[in-house]
Amino acid sequence: MTPSSFWRNFSIGAPAIRRGDGGTIAYWPLRGPDAKPKVGFVDDVVLDQDMSYTRLKFRTRFTGPTVIPAGFTLFMDGAQDRTVYAAHVFDKETVVAAHCVEPGEGGLWNAKKTMRVGMLPLALRVPSFRSRHRDEAGAICGSIRVLLQASGIRRHNGSLRALIEAPHIRSGVPGLTAPDTLPDQRGVVVTLNGAVVGVEIAPSAAQFRAWWTRGGLNESYATEVARLFKPPALAASSGETLADHLFAAALRLRPTNGPVLDLELGGLVGQAVMLGDEVMYASAVGERL
Repeated sequence: MTPSSFWRNFSIGAPAIRRGDGGTIAYWPLRGPDAKPKVGFVDDVVLDQDMSYTRLKFRTRFTGPTVIPAGFTLFMDGAQDRTVYAAHVFDKETVVAAHCVEPGEGGLWNAKKTMRVGMLPLALRVPSFRSRHRDEAGAICGSIRVLLQASGIRRHNGSLRALIEAPHIRSGVPGLTAPDTLPDQRGVVVTLNGAVVGVEIAPSAAQFRAWWTRGGLNESYATEVARLFKPPALAASSGETLADHLFAAALRLRPTNGPVLDLELGGLVGQAVMLGDEVMYASAVGERL
């Protein structure tokens, strides 16, 4: 697939810009029509059974194919928090590999325990992507510890919750709150100090809004705002320049599991879901650790 065909339904809108001590972060809306056919997404995914410390069974409320995004994370009180490294597409129910992000906690989830949905912080998305074929519970625990130290959190047990629940993350950084989404916004391009650090696409504008607000996608970037970033491969300073860079960047899609494809976009890596020639979902980020 060529870049022009991948991006043919998308345009980039004016950014919402936030400035703080850590630099300037800009959220550029990816605008376009909803994908056809319809698929289920984050709000439709239900945890049915915590089968083991490396397996979760999901079902869907949607009557058709449903996409689980890479980095989909479950924070389960009284049980070990888990994340899904790779994107999945399934009908009705599926069992997926899910890996530990809370090494200090034991126990499996049951319906009596509370749970919330989130996304891996941006800095952990590339390490998890590279570990998607490793069937071991603590494959990214070392990366979590590096991120905690880099974020100035000294007292922790190696758990991702130590970052997510840190006071400066929970209260937000003044002036750096994530923007509201637009009615026709299917995704976002995020830049920090002019450099592209992530590209996210959902099947529809409503599903992107749910992913951004309730699904933890905005928090994935909020945890990174105050950190220093290594220069990534893509850079831009205006909307026109960003589109020139992004829409013409080298794009490679490799089959991995049915409609799930590994995606390389310039210097970013991630996954996409294609049904026919329609982009249903995509997520690609740069390396931060």
